[in-house]
Amino acid sequence: MKYLIFGKGDLAREIVSFMNLKNNDYKMLDKDDLLSLNYNEIDKNVNILLAFSDPKLKEKYHVKLKSYNLRISSFVHESVIIGSNVKIGEGVIIFPNCVISNDTIINDLVFINICSNIGHDNIIGSYS
Repeated sequence: MKYLIFGKGDLAREIVSFMNLKNNDYKMLDKDDLLSLNYNEIDKNVNILLAFSDPKLKEKYHVKLKSYNLRISSFVHESVIIGSNVKIGEGVIIFPNCVISNDTIINDLVFINICSNIGHDNIIGSYS
């Protein structure tokens, strides 16, 4: 298993689809799974993706995963156009056909949906 996806809803299924993951490449965890999860048993090399749209839920699990020294991965679709001097934080998910213009900062755990455009000189706050 290469990816552990926190969430099992529409966003998680879209991530799997856009990443072209096969069944043995990932495992999705729903809310019940997350409540009983032993974080000490998570492989430190697995790529963890947070597939929640709720900012408070993203923040909660970000803090928890960091406390166990686990790494949260990002996904930026190959069709995304990224300008110069763009900074992208941890756990960011950017879906297909987006444009991120120059001198933009995208902080941790931001989700940018399909075909979005972010103008130059913007700062997008964490968990949005």
